[in-house]
Amino acid sequence: MQPLFLQEITINHMESSNNNYLDKETAASIVHEIRNPLTVLQGFVDLMVQDTSKNEQYIQLLGNEIRRMEHLLGGMLQLLKPKAKSEPIECNSFMKKIILLFELEVKNKNICLVYGQSSEQCYILGNEYALTQVFINIIKNSIQAMDSNGVITVTFNRTENKELEICIKDTGSGMSEVQLANLFIPYYTTKEYGTGLGLPVVKKLLEDMGGRIDIRSELGKGTEVFIY
Repeated sequence: MQPLFLQEITINHMESSNNNYLDKETAASIVHEIRNPLTVLQGFVDLMVQDTSKNEQYIQLLGNEIRRMEHLLGGMLQLLKPKAKSEPIECNSFMKKIILLFELEVKNKNICLVYGQSSEQCYILGNEYALTQVFINIIKNSIQAMDSNGVITVTFNRTENKELEICIKDTGSGMSEVQLANLFIPYYTTKEYGTGLGLPVVKKLLEDMGGRIDIRSELGKGTEVFIY
């Protein structure tokens, strides 16, 4: 059987305006998110001056807030990063490496991660580092959305448009319509310690490689993530 090369897919290489500059809403969100830990830092510095007996505790909290700012800024830089160089990536061997990365995590949480290997040898034209980041973000989201005994399945399908469709399906808590509508807005998050940058970065990385993402979910019925 001849290898399936996804170079057949019609790819639009035109840069979207969001890749060239930040809109006002996104810029305002960034300022707001960075200001929060800065306010906390200033508050702890003031407390340390007033009461030196708790300095050790305050220093630890200061370190946590600094790391949070670094994470926020790292995500912002990722959104602004230029496209990485693309190369052919063989899907089956690539996905096996991704699944292996989560072997310990799913075992500890008693989650079943199933990979339905493609019957064809197929290739994606993309950047392996960027694609790895995409799948790590998505599968980690699925793991976090589930309690013990959950199931995540990764499957391949060839669409009528000759695209390769990769589906990551979980049996987690699912999402509301409001959550779905805001998923790709930078800094929007429903997680207690989330930054709201994971899926916006995923979307940008995929668009840079000529791909796209579609997410379908319902509260209490899990989530399906389709990557084309």
